[in-house]
Amino acid sequence: MKHRCLLSLVAFAAAYIGAQEETSSRLDLDGGAELRFRYEWMENLPGAYGQLGPNYADRLRLRVKLWGSATVGDYGIYARLYDEVREFHNLHGRNHQHFPSWLILDNLYLDMNNLLYDRVDVRLGLQDMVYGEGRVIANGTPGETDRSAFNALKVTTRVTEATKADVFGAWMPAGEDYLALGNRNTGYYPTSYRGVYGGPENNDGLREWSVGTYWTVEEMDTLPMEFYLLYKDESRWYLDGTDKSARIPGRRYGTAGLRLMPKFTEKLAGEVEGAYQFGRTESYSDISDGQLISAYMLFGGLTYTEVEWAWKPYVKAATLFLSGDSKEGAHDRQGGPASTATGWNPVYDRYIYLGEIPAGMYGGCRWTNLIWPYGEIGFSPFNDRHAFRAQTGPMFAHRDDRMGAPANHDGSYRGWYSQVSYDYLIIREVVNNRGSLKGRIVAEDMVYGDYYYGKHPNNGYFFRVELVATF
Repeated sequence: MKHRCLLSLVAFAAAYIGAQEETSSRLDLDGGAELRFRYEWMENLPGAYGQLGPNYADRLRLRVKLWGSATVGDYGIYARLYDEVREFHNLHGRNHQHFPSWLILDNLYLDMNNLLYDRVDVRLGLQDMVYGEGRVIANGTPGETDRSAFNALKVTTRVTEATKADVFGAWMPAGEDYLALGNRNTGYYPTSYRGVYGGPENNDGLREWSVGTYWTVEEMDTLPMEFYLLYKDESRWYLDGTDKSARIPGRRYGTAGLRLMPKFTEKLAGEVEGAYQFGRTESYSDISDGQLISAYMLFGGLTYTEVEWAWKPYVKAATLFLSGDSKEGAHDRQGGPASTATGWNPVYDRYIYLGEIPAGMYGGCRWTNLIWPYGEIGFSPFNDRHAFRAQTGPMFAHRDDRMGAPANHDGSYRGWYSQVSYDYLIIREVVNNRGSLKGRIVAEDMVYGDYYYGKHPNNGYFFRVELVATF
């Protein structure tokens, strides 16, 4: 069904653009490519619910993206192909992506712009969607940042010159393969909570659909704001894709949120975001009517920037709060006395959001049950060609969700997390006055706390060096 719909979309778009060309409109063709190389080294990464991952691993990654577009006036089609090769040096069980791996069609959409008095744009098809800081809606397969996209219809309305409203509907089928060619046994799917490395036979069966609206309001220069409202339906799914008895109840819930970005002075700015979730899970086991859902997310931060200095140094203090579930009320529970699920659900924020080490604390990047107060500093030496950033702060669990932890072991301190990153631009405008060659270095450290039970682990480490060329 998905394949037929996409091919029908392409056929319709091509026919429409061809008809427009016949009426003397100009056909513009464009295309490009991106090559990304990464070397990653990691040790003692965390696992979900207080467990620990492999002691040591390193890997090489090569990603290739090819894109093309055809436009006639305000109408056009866009397609993007994706392929990534990974080689683990010591975790051979995860070596699913040998060269040439598989080729994935991860974008294919039709654009119809400037409709209804030049105020409405429509995008239909397989597309990227990211809003705000990505705390609720962002692209990313669990365990990754850029592999998945949304099957969606998005209508953007320019309400005023300073206010934009998006209304969208999205559908994410189980075990999506994005018209893949080649070795499909890679285990990377856009909607799975778990089994990220398990291969298609471990597909967890999760199907999702949603409708929502996201407003960006910049009527006041000193107080830009965003607000959103979404309804999402998640089917029942399976904790371990091969074990169909480990069924996890589906859920139907709404998410309402507001994001404010006040500018107090030229140098002092803030950010506040809050969201609340409400709804109910499916019935299961001893909970005949399901669980009520009542969860929330809060973020607040202040940033001071010396805008008059050449390096634009800044300092930031912030806190992220994601409500958590107890062991009895957890999202992937299979019975228990709790009548309310209080753990924050990331909706579509299932990517490497805070860092590689924190992402390991959750199955499939399901960000929840976290309190993180942190400080951040940064500066940009040598104009905009270099950027340095450092973050550090303690991480806590809001509720005790450690399934399997000893009864006499109590602890909510996840540990002290730090990250340092350095971005640098090597070449600008590689071909035809566009493209670039740039790099990034990231180092992360986690000093584990008493949330992790058993033998107290050594620190967790992650290091990455990256080069990206775009044409």
